[in-house]
Amino acid sequence: MMLSPWTAEPNRTPGPMDKVVGILLGGTIIALALATLLSLLARHGWLLDLLTFARQHLVVIGLVLAGAALRTKRRRWALAAGALAACNLVLVLAQAGPGALTSRASASGVELRVLTLNLLAENYYTKRVVRYLRASGADIVALQELTPYWAEKLAELQDIYPYVSPPLQPWKSSSVILSRHPFVEAGAMRAPADTVTGKWNRPLRAVVDVGSERIAVYVVHPETPRSLQQWQMRNRYFAWLGEEVRRLDGERPRIVLGDFNTPPWSPFLQDFAAAAEVHQAAAGLRWPTRQPLILAPYLSWLGAPVDHILLSPGLEAAAFTVGSDVKSDHLPVIADVWLPAHHDGPSPHPSAARPAR
Repeated sequence: MMLSPWTAEPNRTPGPMDKVVGILLGGTIIALALATLLSLLARHGWLLDLLTFARQHLVVIGLVLAGAALRTKRRRWALAAGALAACNLVLVLAQAGPGALTSRASASGVELRVLTLNLLAENYYTKRVVRYLRASGADIVALQELTPYWAEKLAELQDIYPYVSPPLQPWKSSSVILSRHPFVEAGAMRAPADTVTGKWNRPLRAVVDVGSERIAVYVVHPETPRSLQQWQMRNRYFAWLGEEVRRLDGERPRIVLGDFNTPPWSPFLQDFAAAAEVHQAAAGLRWPTRQPLILAPYLSWLGAPVDHILLSPGLEAAAFTVGSDVKSDHLPVIADVWLPAHHDGPSPHPSAARPAR
């Protein structure tokens, strides 16, 4: 009789170790199924939402378990693990952006490179960061966890980023926008008191004059959901800001970028994107951007993609990359954004450009 690769060897009595392996394998697959199911209820609880941070990890775990089940000739467990991996993969890809632009839909337009980075307040490798930003070629840089110490060091970049909001001196905000292009208007937004913690994570807004185009840029850094209270604050932040983005700039191109402290698969980030009418610049699977500092960047795969660049309809990503380690617990995120030309005449001379100081 021909043996099926899916069946155990005949005339072989499973030993104690086989039973242990089977119990461990089956229990792990059941745990994976439970985590997958509970993550679908993320909207209804803090701990449930935290499971969405591991969405890509659940894909990998499912594939590994399916391979282990095949290796030990446990067909049903292999099918179950493979189905769970496929389910999580579908959920990952459902929130991906449209992908890199392959052809210019418009004969004319502007390509704008934008970069976001959480500096990490305790990161004192300032020269490394400054060198990285100088070599990045970014036109607009969004930074989070800016401290007075960092503000002083970033002044070295004023030769390539003459427009800064808020001003670096005196220190006013934990976030900042650096730009090669002048601002038409710029400043920190007045967020409701129950959405931010003082100056630490107020969102920024700037309208940037790029040739004949004006584009709105928002820098975000909501609370990290390490506690139920912080999770609720982050969710209120998204609910308020999504409506504000559409109210203030619903008729112009807009980019929202920063450390969102939220993976793409959280329903709260999805609600924000729908309210603000923006979509992910990244496509497909994402390399994590939040990394453990231990053995960084070699363990970055254990983290989650929480730093995002979101684009309004009409803007397209020509490229999207996760940058190299700069001794922060976050990796830089860079996108080349294509702005098709609008023939409404050139923008007036900006009225509120602020050189760096």
